[in-house]
This record gives sequence, structure tokens and C-alpha cells, in this order.
Amino acid sequence: MPLATRLTDGGENHETIRVGERQWRVTFWPLQFAIWGAFSIFPLLLWLFDLLKNPDDLGLALIRPVSGFLLTSAVRPFCKRLAGIKTSPLLFTSIVIAGTFPLAILDYYGCVLILRAMGLFSPADHPSTLFVGFFFLRWVTLIAWALVYFMAKQTLHNRTLAQANRSTEMEVLRAQIHPHFLFNALNAIIAEAKNHEKVRDITQSLADFLRFSLQPRQELEPLSKELAALENYLKVQKVRFEEKLQYEVDADPLAAACLVPAFLVLPLLENALKYGQQTSPLPLRIYVAASVRGKQLRIVVKNSGEWVEPNPKTSLNTGIINLKKRLGLLYGTNASLNIDRAGDGILAALSLPISPLHS
Repeated sequence: MPLATRLTDGGENHETIRVGERQWRVTFWPLQFAIWGAFSIFPLLLWLFDLLKNPDDLGLALIRPVSGFLLTSAVRPFCKRLAGIKTSPLLFTSIVIAGTFPLAILDYYGCVLILRAMGLFSPADHPSTLFVGFFFLRWVTLIAWALVYFMAKQTLHNRTLAQANRSTEMEVLRAQIHPHFLFNALNAIIAEAKNHEKVRDITQSLADFLRFSLQPRQELEPLSKELAALENYLKVQKVRFEEKLQYEVDADPLAAACLVPAFLVLPLLENALKYGQQTSPLPLRIYVAASVRGKQLRIVVKNSGEWVEPNPKTSLNTGIINLKKRLGLLYGTNASLNIDRAGDGILAALSLPISPLHS
């Protein structure tokens, strides 16, 4: 999934583009050298194969990449300001065409003066050939450079904005999960109000979970942190239900080191407890496992019991809905969530692209 982010390096923002698992930093100077370096290939070929017989024409062609590089570098501050102007594409293109015209004149006559100063340009020039040909060639290349520059800036800006919007939406979705867990935990404390030992254990587990949830969150975090949070969640439920609940959390080391969105598995576990309590013979058995299969991370949450069709009147099913939204935001169609019957219970299987901790 392609993304664009901003990195801060020495106080200066740089756009980056992520393609697959690679992240490329996009800065002005590497692109500037690459563009004009590629443009220099054409005049070099003309010189190497002696395709341009007139030495004046050849001199203007060879100096063109250098003059173009210097000129576009000099006008970069103006271009950065112009990129922030909000106007129609037609008007913006007109501004670019009009603005590059005097630059093309400066470019052309500046090259002529430099070549004359170096003794490489004869005083008897040929305006009909040189002006029409080389001037308009310079103008067209400057227009092309400007349009590519502004299109790239706008594309990166749109992607960065989309990333910011996506992060904001994910924070809102994640915030909806926290109160849901807190509500369940407080209900467990109320149910055991007369048992001080259980209240202390539940409160400690709840405090550990809240400590985890209040830490600064990254978009992706090691699954091991998520599993530790699930252990605290299950401890709260175990103290409340005692022998009526049995659970197991199993993850191989490779899976535990993978990066996943925070609070990814909790909605599935909450569903397993909620609907398992309604349909499962006692004790309710909960099994959470994580493994790596090829390039996919697979997480399963299984509970004993029967399938219960969600009732919109009694349950909004916000946990699963939020989970699906978050998966779509992060992975698009590369992640899947399937909930189905499996033997004597219900199995929720989550599959997403693997993200190693040290990728």
C-alpha cells in the first residue's frame, strides 16, 4: 500500500513514498541532478557521433543541461511559493507558460554570452536558426520541468494529506475501543465488589492494561505488546468467571515480532467472550494463536459455542466494524478477516501482510 509520509531531518521536512516494503525519500537535489543528468545524454550523443556540425549549435546544446540546472535551482524558492497557490489547472498552466518565457530568454542569451566570453561562439550568429530553434527548445524544456515539479509536489502533498486524514480516522476508531473494554472491566469489578481479593486482582490487571493503552502509540507495534494486553484483559475476565473460563494464548516468536496495528485482536477476543458465554457449555474455552505462513501473519481467536447472528437492536457490533475499517485503511485488499464455524466452536481468522520488527 502506497504512502506518503513526512520525515524530519535537521529541521527540514522531506516527503517520502513507500512502495511495497521500501521507502524512498524524495528531495529536490537528487531529483534535480537526475533530471538534468538524463537531459545531458542527448547533447553528448550529438557530440560523440558528430551529428551536429555547426560548432555554435553544438556549444549551445552542450551547455544547456548546466544552464538549465543552475536556472531551475535559482528559481526553486519562487516555485515552492507558487506551489501553494490554489487556482484552476488552466490558470496555473498559463502562469507556468508565461513565467518560463523570460527564463528561457535569460537562459538562451546567458549561454550565448558565456560561450562568447570563452571564445567558443562566433560573433556572426544566425538568429533565424539559433533563436527559433534553441530558444523554443529551452522554453519547452523549462515548461516541462515546471509542470513535472508542480505535479510531483501536488501528488506528494495529496498523499501526505491522505496519510494524515487516515491517521486521524484510525485514532478515532481506536478511541472507540478503549471505553468498550473499560466498560466490561468495571462491570467485572462491580460484580465482585464483596470479594476484596478479586477486586484487587482485577484492578491490577486493569491498571496494567490502561498503562499500556495510555503509552504513546505507533501506527504499527510488535504483536508481543498486543498479546501482553490480551493477557491482562483475560486475567480480568478469569478473576470474574473463575473455573467457568479457560484460555490459552500461543504465538511463535516470529509472529510475536511482527508489527501490527494496536488493539487489533481485542475486538475478536471480546466477541469470543460475549457470544461464547451465551452458547458454550461450561467452561468456555478461548484459544488465541499467532503464526507466520509465508509472507502472511495469521492470527486466530477460537471460542467454544455456537454462532450467534448479531442483533442490531441489542448490539452495534462496533468492535468488528472498526477492525474491518482499520484493516482497509492500512492494508486495502491485502488483509482478510473471516469468522466461521470450526468443529465445536467459532473461529475468527485474521490474515495480513507480514511486517517484521526489524524490516
